[in-house]
Amino acid sequence: MYSTSYAGPRDLTNFTFEMARMNGYLEKQSLKSPDLWKRRWFVMQENVLFYYKSEEDVRDGKPSDEACCGIIQLDSIDSVTTAVRVMQ
Repeated sequence: MYSTSYAGPRDLTNFTFEMARMNGYLEKQSLKSPDLWKRRWFVMQENVLFYYKSEEDVRDGKPSDEACCGIIQLDSIDSVTTAVRVMQ
């Protein structure tokens, strides 16, 4: 099994992370290589989960189109599955 996410058109001009509920590093499964997990910086605000390659990519507390790797709309998710990760 593998995870998928969709990032549609983004209008981030008036969005700030000042009221972010949570942020931190998580591992995201690669779409191209389901056996590969990548460490990403996630920021959750309201029903939106933003992810970046690193914490440094979030500049001035605002998301940017250039640095944001993806957006996951949590209110559109109706199921979550887990993938098996083999520790080496």
